[in-house]
Amino acid sequence: MGSDTYQERRVTYPFTFGERVVVFENVPALVCSQCSELLLDPRTADIIHKLGRGEQPPSRTAEVPVYDLAEIA
Repeated sequence: MGSDTYQERRVTYPFTFGERVVVFENVPALVCSQCSELLLDPRTADIIHKLGRGEQPPSRTAEVPVYDLAEIA
C-alpha cells in the first residue's frame, strides 16, 4: 500500500446502523486509485458514528429502494 496510490477525495459514504442506513455526503477520505478502498481518519469516523446515532438532525432524508435477492432469485 504505497501512499502515492491513495488520493484525497470527498466521497458519498453509506453506513448501516442496526436496521438503519445513513448516507453521508462530502466525506473527506483517502481513496485507493487501484481498488477504490476508502480510508477515513479517526476524527471523521467518530463524527460519522455520532451523527449516525442521531445526535443531530440530518441535512435531508430520502427514500431508498431495497431489493432482497433471496425473494427474487
